[in-house]
Amino acid sequence: MGVFRFLLGYRGRATRLRWWLQMIGAKVFLFGLIIGGALWLYGSKSARPSAQTVQLSMYVTNVAMLLYIWLVVSVSIRRLHDLGKSAWWTLILVVAPILSFSLGAIPFFSPNVSAGFKLLSGVMALVTAVWLGFTKGEQEDNRFGPAMRTQGKAALAT
Repeated sequence: MGVFRFLLGYRGRATRLRWWLQMIGAKVFLFGLIIGGALWLYGSKSARPSAQTVQLSMYVTNVAMLLYIWLVVSVSIRRLHDLGKSAWWTLILVVAPILSFSLGAIPFFSPNVSAGFKLLSGVMALVTAVWLGFTKGEQEDNRFGPAMRTQGKAALAT
């Protein structure tokens, strides 16, 4: 399996180890982007970055965020496949926390209701991480591909 297919593909299955490695790698990528962008924007001797520099950093950040989302969603889909679930579960696992958090950001609601939506978003994300990160995948072949356990040590390499 090629590196791009391994990182960005959504077909096949992903073990718990693959899921954790890609999730941690995506977080490191995002954290590095944030730190690198801040150093690039505010690391120069001038007090304020130019408008062109800020605009360029916004474009780069948007592209990087799309890549980050793709990395997370693609490995989560493959992890769901390992659990025998359809990729449609991603809508529940990804969209629901985002929607809940977005509702919490609407100024129409009182601060307590907004905090409740944000707390609900965090709980849903934590439950998703525990489910995908710690639940053992199906031991036998399923409609998404061969069982990863039967491939032995080569499962991570492919």
